[in-house]
Parts: sequence; structure tokens; C-alpha cells
Amino acid sequence: MSPNNTMRGLPDVRRKLDRLNDQIIGRLQDRSRFLLNTAIYRPDGIPIENKHGVRFLDHALAGLETYHSTLGRFRFPDQYPLHPEAIMEAPVKWSFDMPSIPNVNLSIQDHVIDFYVQLLPAICESGDDATTYGEASYVDADIIVLMHERINMGRYVAYFKFMQEPEVLELLPYPDQLRAALTVKRREDEVIAAAVRSAEQHGLDAHIITKTFRWIIDETLDLEVDYLRLLNDGANW
Repeated sequence: MSPNNTMRGLPDVRRKLDRLNDQIIGRLQDRSRFLLNTAIYRPDGIPIENKHGVRFLDHALAGLETYHSTLGRFRFPDQYPLHPEAIMEAPVKWSFDMPSIPNVNLSIQDHVIDFYVQLLPAICESGDDATTYGEASYVDADIIVLMHERINMGRYVAYFKFMQEPEVLELLPYPDQLRAALTVKRREDEVIAAAVRSAEQHGLDAHIITKTFRWIIDETLDLEVDYLRLLNDGANW
């Protein structure tokens, strides 16, 4: 199948990645204005009617994705929900021509959420303020969705690289060599340098942002490797 017609090659994909990078940094700045609010991340830390053992963070994430689904977000083939069970049928209908790349069942939900929760103490002051639980958890959910979308764009990066260089399939039995072949060091350096510049403009710690985007890049590369190997196992070329 031909790739999404709004992304005709790696340059288009990279432009979208750059936009997502900027959005992530802007929202991290927004989150840094609130206290850590650890109750958001503990099961039953904030009581939710008819729900037990649930973190308020997961409640916020499911709610955000449900809302996004009603606007038609997940009708687009480049969108992957963290909580598929929360997705509703979009009441809006429109026609669009957007062929997708081959899909595989590949979940990174837990990786993204765990990393984000561990990152928060580095960008937020300690303490709890119950008056901001709703606002803070909304920003949390938005950041996680952005990170999740950004990393899942690795599917498109891997697919386009394969289309340009079909010989990468010879490396499928060798994950480390495949990862090296998919790595573009110059591009990685550009992404991190741009993230640091943006962090400085937003008053964020450059070291923390470097660590964050290094993790995002590494997670994206892991996904690219897994995507190509799983795709080949399913013979979905």
C-alpha cells in the first residue's frame, strides 16, 4: 500500500516530527507551572466514582482520547490510541483519500506513561495542590498523547527507509545491525540541538530536555526495528 498521502516521504515525516517536538516542549513548560501532584499517579489517589484501583492519570487519558475520537481523530491511519477501549464512533463524517502504511500490532503505551511519570519530578516542584488536579492531569494526558504520536511516527520513518533502501531487510535477523542502519546521527543531533534551543526559550532545563529527547529518539528506533521485523513476520509487504 502507498503511504499516507499527506506524508509523501521522509522530509514530510520529519517536518511533522519537528512540530510534535515543539508541542511537547511547550506542554512540558505548561506542566512545570503546577506542583508535582503525586495523587494523580497513585491508584485511588483521587477517588473516581464507580472506578476502583484506577489512577486519575489513566482516567484523564481515556477521557481525552474519547473526546478526540468523537472529533474523528482515530479515523486517520497515522493515529494510534493508547486506550483503544475508550474510542467511540465519530459522529462526524467526511470523505478523505488517505491510504496507510501496513499496520502491525505494536504497543508502546506502558513505556511512554512510565517514562513520563518518572520525568515529572525533574520538571515540577514537589507538593500537592488539589485545586489543580484537573488542570495538571489534562496537561499530563496531552503530553503523553503527543509523545505517543511522535514515537509511533517511527513506523513511517521505517517504512520510507525500507522503500528507499530495500536491502535493510537483509538485516532483519540482526536487530543491532538493523538499528544501526536505521540510525541517522546527523538528524538525531539536529533534533536534540533544536530541542535544547526551544527548552532555553521556554525556561526549561536543557539537560532534562536532552535526556527526554534522547529517550524519545531511542524509543523511536526500537519501534522502527520492531515494526520492520513484525511486518516481515506477517509478510505484509
